[in-house]
Amino acid sequence: MRADTRLTSFLAALGAVAVGAAVQIADGYGRPAAFVWLTVAVAAVLLAVVLPSHRTLEAVLGRMLPPVLVVALVGQLWAMLQRTPARPFDAVPSWRPTFLLAAVVVVVAACGIAVGRGVVRHLAILALLATHLALGIWTIRVQPQPWPMIDVYMFQRDSVAALLAGVDPYAITFPNPYTTGAYYGPGMVVDGRLMFGFVYPPLSVFLSVLGEWAGGDVRYAQLGAMTLAAAFMAYTRRGRLGGLAAALFLFTPRNLFVLEQSWTEPFVVLFLAATVWCAARHPRVAPYVLGLFLAVKQYAVLALPLALLIARPPMSLAGLRRTVVPAVAVAALVTLPLALWEPTGFLRAVVELQFYQPFRPEALSYLGLLAGPDLQPPFGTGVAFAVAAAVMGLALWRAARTPAGFALGVSAVFLAFFVLNKQAFANYYFFVIGALCVAVAATQQPAASRPAAEPWATGRRAKDETRTAAAESNSEPEPEPPDPDDSVSAARPTP
Repeated sequence: MRADTRLTSFLAALGAVAVGAAVQIADGYGRPAAFVWLTVAVAAVLLAVVLPSHRTLEAVLGRMLPPVLVVALVGQLWAMLQRTPARPFDAVPSWRPTFLLAAVVVVVAACGIAVGRGVVRHLAILALLATHLALGIWTIRVQPQPWPMIDVYMFQRDSVAALLAGVDPYAITFPNPYTTGAYYGPGMVVDGRLMFGFVYPPLSVFLSVLGEWAGGDVRYAQLGAMTLAAAFMAYTRRGRLGGLAAALFLFTPRNLFVLEQSWTEPFVVLFLAATVWCAARHPRVAPYVLGLFLAVKQYAVLALPLALLIARPPMSLAGLRRTVVPAVAVAALVTLPLALWEPTGFLRAVVELQFYQPFRPEALSYLGLLAGPDLQPPFGTGVAFAVAAAVMGLALWRAARTPAGFALGVSAVFLAFFVLNKQAFANYYFFVIGALCVAVAATQQPAASRPAAEPWATGRRAKDETRTAAAESNSEPEPEPPDPDDSVSAARPTP
């Protein structure tokens, strides 16, 4: 069975940094330089899925990968200092000294994660989470307007108010916050009102209620989701990669911009990270958490076939059934109460609206890059589904049958789907960045007692995986071996 490799971690991290650089250039809108970085990310992620590693390369990356991730983090922080990390900072002329101090704390914490041991490493992770949390609170509190001028915030705010008042959020309508109705498609704007209710599945509004309750602003729920997602990354595996991957995620250049705009992708990253954490540490719980991932946003259902990678046993119908049935049951449990309360409004807002959404030529999508003078795409978005399906097949064939392989497969499929979609902005790519960081964090380093990686040519992989899956069909996963890169873990006997 193909194991996780450091080469895969390196390429996934490169993909995350490249996507972050693409989004940083114009807040997720299509620009020539952004497309260059996006293409680098696509190449890196596809190579991460298909490229085998070698013992010599693995040994080199074992020494170099942690410092490389620290350097990448420093580069991201430098990019954040070059322009305001979020729009509210425009109202704070002296934001740079404060942010520079936070950046110094983050770099010191990252170095503590990379070279520290035991308590030092845990304290470094805590400092990393606390620093981002403080910056997130600052971002929300210095908002110069009563709310960010974006419809997503209005959808959540008004839907939370409706739910708390005992009104189905799928039965309400919203005022059109823009001077045009072109963003919503034909028939969706009538007399200045948006003729649909809450546009996301119910779990999203439930989480937004927590943000409203905790701080009087739905964005506190998204900030909490970012923090928890990073904590799951940091502790998915032993060793240094988890904490460094969490740092890359928390300080991707437009992280605070995503928070300020109130996009719901932090919820998606949270439940993906939680699913992978459970798959690595408590696999019997993983299918139920996977159900929450499927229930939090419409497009998450595309990842369901990739559950074959974390099924027990992997790549088998029996394992898929054991994983998918509980996941679908949980997704139905959290979705149906509100969906059945107002089924017509639910279907219109959550399902039909997605088909009415118009093509956005300014999006960070190759469709926008290839659009003609009439600003029409050269082909329909059906191509996005076809390419995503092809990448999914590639991931099921080549990716490791591990939690890290699952996260990598998810990131590859959705990156392929977004780069050819009619709409693709900062929030979509924020999820891809998060998924790639989860893949890095979940990488299980090989034990020193067995080969670090496969040879370049691997012709017997399929047969080996079949035998391994059959042997493990009713067994718990073996205890995780100590990370040979971690001096503390390596000094302890394997349990």
